[in-house]
Parts: sequence; C-alpha cells; structure tokens
Amino acid sequence: MAGTDRRPRYLRAVEPPEGQSTTLDSLILGPRSVERPTDAGSTLVAGVDGIAPARVDGGGLVTPHGAGWSLDWWIGADDRWHLPAREASIRQRRIGHGPIIETSLRVPSGDVVHTVHPVVFSTGTATVIEIRNDSPVPVALALAIRPYTVDGDAAGHRTTGRGHTPTFELSNAASVIVDGELRLLLPRRPNEAGAVTDRDLLETIRMGGPLVWTRPIRDPGGNAACLYPLPHRTSLRFAVITPTPGAPSVAPPPLDSLPDAGAAARGWTAVIDRASAYEFPDDGLSALAGAARARLVLAASDLPAAVECLRPGAGMILEGLAAGGHRSECRRSVERFAGSFPTDLPASASGPTAAASVAWGLALAAQCLGDGVLDERLLEPLTQLTHLVERSGDRGAGGLARLALAVLADRTAQPEAAEGLRPDVAPDRFRSTADLAAVTALAATAAPARRWNDPGQPGDPTGAGVVDRPPVDSAAMAARFWLAARDQLLRPADPGRGATIELLPRFPAAWRGGSVEVHRAPVAGVLVSFALRWHGFRPALLWDVVDARPAAMADRFGPTTLTCPGLDPRWLTSEPTGEALLAGTATDLPAAPEPGDSFT
Repeated sequence: MAGTDRRPRYLRAVEPPEGQSTTLDSLILGPRSVERPTDAGSTLVAGVDGIAPARVDGGGLVTPHGAGWSLDWWIGADDRWHLPAREASIRQRRIGHGPIIETSLRVPSGDVVHTVHPVVFSTGTATVIEIRNDSPVPVALALAIRPYTVDGDAAGHRTTGRGHTPTFELSNAASVIVDGELRLLLPRRPNEAGAVTDRDLLETIRMGGPLVWTRPIRDPGGNAACLYPLPHRTSLRFAVITPTPGAPSVAPPPLDSLPDAGAAARGWTAVIDRASAYEFPDDGLSALAGAARARLVLAASDLPAAVECLRPGAGMILEGLAAGGHRSECRRSVERFAGSFPTDLPASASGPTAAASVAWGLALAAQCLGDGVLDERLLEPLTQLTHLVERSGDRGAGGLARLALAVLADRTAQPEAAEGLRPDVAPDRFRSTADLAAVTALAATAAPARRWNDPGQPGDPTGAGVVDRPPVDSAAMAARFWLAARDQLLRPADPGRGATIELLPRFPAAWRGGSVEVHRAPVAGVLVSFALRWHGFRPALLWDVVDARPAAMADRFGPTTLTCPGLDPRWLTSEPTGEALLAGTATDLPAAPEPGDSFT
C-alpha cells in the first residue's frame, strides 16, 4: 500500500509528550519478532488462574502484563556481548506441562540459562526471572529495560492503544519503581546502572562506556540497564510484580522467599494430572498434549464471559477442558451460562457454528461435572440456544446443537425428548477420527509449541503493514490439537451415550511396542482408566471403568462396553475392571535378530 510505513513497529513515529523528542528511531536492537521475524511468537506465563499473564518471546524477552515495556537480558562473554534477540544458537523448552519457560544461550565456554516462571501471592502475582551461568567461566549480565513489547509495539505508540509512556526510577532499595509503584525486584543494587533517552544504551555497554541513572526516565525511547557480574555456576533472580487491582498496597514477599521454577513446574503438573493423566507412546506427543491442556487452563479465567457471548473458539476450549477432566474450570462457565438466556446469535457468518460449538461444549462439561441440579438449570438456556441455531438454517450447526440438547435431556431423565432430538446421522465432526498424521500436522502448525500460548497471532509480525484478518485464539488451536490427540487414545463410539467406548481406535505402526497410560479420563459421563503393555508382539490391556452417568441413563443404555479396534477388532468387554491379552499382529514389528546377526 502506498505510503505505508514499513519500518518495524518499535521504530515508527511515536507521538511524544509535549516538549519531548521522539527517540525510538535511535534504537539498534528490537525484540526477536523483529530481529528474527520467522521466530515470532510468545508464551503466556501466569498462575493457574490465568490472571495477569506476562509474555515471553523466543529469546527470553519478558513483557509484563499490560505493559508497553519489556525486560531483556544480554550476556557479556570473553568474545563479545551475546544478544538473545539475535542469536541463532538460542534453544527454548518448557519445564513440565505448565508455562515455565527455559531459554538457553550458547557462549564460547558453555550455556547461560534464563528461566521464567509464575508465582501467585496474596495481593498479586510475580513473574520470576532466574539467570544461571552454567559455563565454567564468569560472564557479565545486563538486565535491560526496553521500550517495546514482545511484538515490537512501543510504549506510547498510537497503534498500541496505550497512549502512556511510563516513568522508571531506580530505588536505593534494590528495586525499580514504575509510575510510582514497585514493579521490579532486584537481588541487590547493580554494580552499574544507566538510563538514556537519546540513544540505545546497548552501544554504550558494548563499548564499555560509563553508565548513569540518577533521575527518573520518561520518554518514548527511554531505556535502561543494570549490570551484574555472574560467576560460573551461580545464578541471579529478579521478579516483576503485578499487584491485583483493588488489593491493599503492601510490600511483596522477599525475592529469596519466592518458590523456584521446579516448585512451579511441579504445581502445574499436579494441576493437569490431578484432573486426568495421559501418557502417549511418544514422549513428544505427551509433552505437547500437556502443554495444550495448560493453555486451556490459562484460558479458563476469561472463558465464562466468552461462552455467554458465544465467542468463536469458546465452545472448543470448553470441550477441551471437559475432555481433560478440569471440573472447576468447567463449572464456572456452565454456571454462568445456566444463569443466562440467549436471545440472538453473533452477527457473523460463523455465528451458528460458534453457538453450536458452545452448546456441545456445555453438554460435555455437564457430563464431566455430574451435577444433576446444574443439569436442570442448564436445560432451559441450552434449549433456547438450540432453537436459535436451528432457526439460522445452518443444518450442520443445528445437528450439533440438537445432539448437545439430547445429551442434556438424557441426563435429566427425559429419554423420549432425547430420542426426538438426536440427529439420524451424527454431525460431520463425529464421522471420523483424525489419524496420527493429522495430529502431527496439527502439532506442526504450533511449532514452536510456545505459540499455543500467544493471546492471538499477530497479523503482521514483520511490521510491513497490518493484515486485515482477526487474530486466531491460540487456546482454541490448543484445544483442537488436544482433542484430536486424545481421540488417538479413546473416544465414545456414540457421542453422548457412554454405551460403547473405543480404546485406541487406531494404533499406528510407529507406536507398536510403546506403552500407554490413561487415568480418570471422562468420556460421555464415564471415567476410564487403562494401560497398555507388551508381551512380544502381543499387547496386554488393563482397564478400570467407573460409570458416573445418572442411574436412569445407565439403566437405559446398559453397562459401558469397551472395544479396542486398533489392536484387536474382535475384542470387547462390559466388565468394569480386568485385563486381557489382545490378538495383536507381528506386522511392522522388527524381526528378532538371529544369533550372530548384526543390528546394522
């Protein structure tokens, strides 16, 4: 487009406060989304309530919740200053299921490791940053305050909608005050600290120039740095404090009293696995599935309003939470919708589809909760929603909404109504199960996996011009992957009834010989646990089924039948617990070597 400003967003003209100059054009280093556009993307880091999430990009740049500034880290080694925003040697991984992000930077003698994890305390949240020198030689650390976000938007930029340039002040109490509030805890007073508004402080640090920070800075291009020595095998900890709105103003906990990354990872893993636990034969798939579920838990705080408004993606997120057995997260959304009465659908072409997806998510959440009183409360608004979807004329969406209402009618002991509502043909989404190749393709769309934690994909990570399309909710992307992955392990043969459940409906050759474990998986009101082990090419299946359906529904459809079509199409059982040696097949298994044979 003619006249489009094609510079990175943090370099575009900023409307400066009256009497101040615009200085962002003097910055020589941007975030990784600008320095390496193909590596754009970020991770949300927050506690399980999902409130006040910080964002961490692929180089470890941290943007606090709601802020137009970020914290970067630069490492001075024997050869040069290493800048994570630009380094090709950066590696990043998740610790456990939750949003605990470790970024490793290669220096000549080893690695320097940067870890970010969330901590929740009584009056706010803390994003803890720990930087550890794993190399055998000392390095220098510069903790840099940068005047842009992980996406490259500048503080005070007219396109960010903030219109505010924060004030930064270095306190004598080893902290940084932002707009009069303590926002950054330091381990101690830095050996050196500097702040400038007329140039990028990076160049001064590279050249070993003097640093001065004696007065507060407030300018669109203001940037600062705190320098620390980092001896070998030691670490330094910092924390960004985000107070809870309306909470009393009290001092945050001491920096050394905050839990470490290991404790945060154990807490998140416990939250995920306590609901239900899934172990795939592929460790990478298990890790991605856990990460996707953590993203759904992070989305749960905003989900009740999204469900009530029938927002696109909300139904799939709720369905993903229900499939993972996250009861408390489901309950908030179901209770909110049960107290509403929808009167119209979203005014968009996808409105009926989004509404039908919400209806199905509500039905599965009701199955997961098993609360008869809540089922009764939900019946009227879900009936009204189904009527609105059918009136739209979208037959596919109408079929899914009717199936959701049929599930709820069964749960409220209305079998005749349920049979009248149930479509003759299952909606399209239930006609097939995605195979492992499709699940792998879904995983690839989220590579690197941290992108599932974006609040939305930026329309234009290069800053060359705004792309006219809405952002994609990455929680819905995570839900889509998680549901497709879970269907590789178990799914109901007839959605909503719980009469027949297929274990391992397809078992790809790549999984042969691998173990599977599933604990307390909710499927159509039934809790299923099973494990798969191998005796040669014969798979051994152990199972335990708890029927949590209402008594009338269990009597109507009978005991749950298990099948395992991916490993033994003829096997089935209605026993609630047991073990069996399935037929299996020697196809695609490597032959045992003969004596004297080479493994090559």
